[in-house]
Amino acid sequence: MNNEFSKEVIAKVVKLFGNKGELVLRLMDGFPDKVETEEPLFVDIDGLRVPLFISSFKRNGADKAVVAFDDFDTEYRASELVGKELYALVEAEEEDDEIYWEDTAGYTFMDLVSGMAGIVERFHDYTDNPLLEVNFSGDSVLVPVNDFIISSVDSDEKMIEARLPDGLINLYSDNDYDE
Repeated sequence: MNNEFSKEVIAKVVKLFGNKGELVLRLMDGFPDKVETEEPLFVDIDGLRVPLFISSFKRNGADKAVVAFDDFDTEYRASELVGKELYALVEAEEEDDEIYWEDTAGYTFMDLVSGMAGIVERFHDYTDNPLLEVNFSGDSVLVPVNDFIISSVDSDEKMIEARLPDGLINLYSDNDYDE
């Protein structure tokens, strides 16, 4: 199985601390609350991903820590890390939840405001204004694809729920769909 990983920057080496290779880190929001010494942090040195195993770790306030790494136990060796970003490798999640609007043809489209249902005919990929073409009882209505209108998309149920602006369906119809 080929697992893909992404880099998540979790700390930056600020400066040396003492003369035994200890370093001061500025911790980012993604830094874990509990430090696992078995799992390495990583740094890029000369284009190579180098694992860093923690030999000691002491928090210093909410966003700083003093740390020592195996194999970087002298002032000279530790100075190579000053200014570098440290990152963790995070297993990339499969993006099953990503919506490909061009694949929504045939989905049921439900307007939560009027209660009307239609079928998505096609997706129009206009750069500044992507649209879904929805058939409501024989009338094709162009619906803007944006977060203010589309409430939810359920790919398993092939259902799109939206809150259409008042009168949008009537703009495209000879019928009067008012309640």
